[in-house]
Amino acid sequence: MQVNPATATPVDQRSSEGLRRAAWALVLTLPASRYQFVWPLFQQTLTETIAGLEAAWRFIADPARVRRPKAKPHVERSIQYVRERFFKGWSFRDLGDRRQQAERWCREVAGLRVHGTTRQLPREVFEAEEQARLQPYDGVLYDVPEWKELVVHPDHHVSFAQALYSVPATACPLGTKLEARGDRSLVKLYKKGELVKVHPRQLRDGRATDPDDYPAEKTAYALRHPDRIIRQASELGLSVGEFATRLFAGPCPWSQLRAGQKLLRLGKLSDRAGVCLPPPQPWPRPGWGCRSA
Repeated sequence: MQVNPATATPVDQRSSEGLRRAAWALVLTLPASRYQFVWPLFQQTLTETIAGLEAAWRFIADPARVRRPKAKPHVERSIQYVRERFFKGWSFRDLGDRRQQAERWCREVAGLRVHGTTRQLPREVFEAEEQARLQPYDGVLYDVPEWKELVVHPDHHVSFAQALYSVPATACPLGTKLEARGDRSLVKLYKKGELVKVHPRQLRDGRATDPDDYPAEKTAYALRHPDRIIRQASELGLSVGEFATRLFAGPCPWSQLRAGQKLLRLGKLSDRAGVCLPPPQPWPRPGWGCRSA
């Protein structure tokens, strides 16, 4: 199978601001049958896409040399065909409609044409000779990853999909820009293309903290900081102090600093409003965050 990303022209998709957007088409061609698959998209990260496809479909990727069309001739020639016969002259409502039409076009138009080289119908050759040699589908859908650019916060964490993940302070100082790749099970953090940290995917408002990620010279300060929050919480009332004490009772108290700061803000708001916070029943387990009203 040969794969090539191509710029799809003409561009007829507009953003929410009314601006024209450059569309891409990921074109896959099977060399034996010349059967094609076209997947329109607006952005691409080819390196990580290939890694995901290898893991999902168990095949080895052999990247072609840059600007060497003869290294992948079967798909290179089809790029012009996709541009001229699919994108030009067709109208699309949105990206979803574009993809549905691309799938139908591959099956009913490109797949049933007489190929100029083989002089056969690509779809018929695929179904008669090639399909039986492919690995059977295991029923597991490919886990499409989500990518996001992040910045390391002062607490040595980054925020991805409304959850927090720690990063090693030695490799990622405060303010470092990272790229995060998240799927259903893992969140991988990259610095300039190099993997620096892997965490299990957390639910919304969750937190994944590795104590070894904190700088050694600041560990003592990180341990003292919760004591200051507990002292300030006790000044707001007995119940608030008890809540803060239980909040920082876990093995990694510095991982609850954000929750403690939220507790202080909530306590101050309640104090100004003349509301007394009752002791929580039952006590939350360590790791739960505090949400402001």
